[in-house]
Amino acid sequence: MSYFRYTPGPPLEQPFTVTSGIVIAYGVSSRISVRIPAGGTWPGHAALPGPITDHLQLGETGCMPGSTWTDAVTPDALTAGVALITAQALTVHPIAERMDLLGRLGHQPRTLNQVIAGGLLGCSREAFSKSRATY
Repeated sequence: MSYFRYTPGPPLEQPFTVTSGIVIAYGVSSRISVRIPAGGTWPGHAALPGPITDHLQLGETGCMPGSTWTDAVTPDALTAGVALITAQALTVHPIAERMDLLGRLGHQPRTLNQVIAGGLLGCSREAFSKSRATY
């Protein structure tokens, strides 16, 4: 069996753009992580909407060996970074919690088409429909 050394990534307090490899931001739960591939931007905790920060509870980063990043982040990259993290956040946790997050972001799940809502939440139309019945 081989052991591969853990490679820490950049701190989450400040924004950064990944220039090569992939940086992973880990949450307090081992099931929660978001991936930021080359070209992707982490916007920093302050730029994320409160509901996203609360939902993910990210605390540290790790990266693939050889990954690099820069602290030079453009305003457009920050906007794209918030979108990247939001999209991934909507697929983390049980469906009911994802529906709650969607609502806290201003999009009430009960008002959405089942196929669209399932796509947003990373689940099937059927799974969304069952969850919506008890939401």
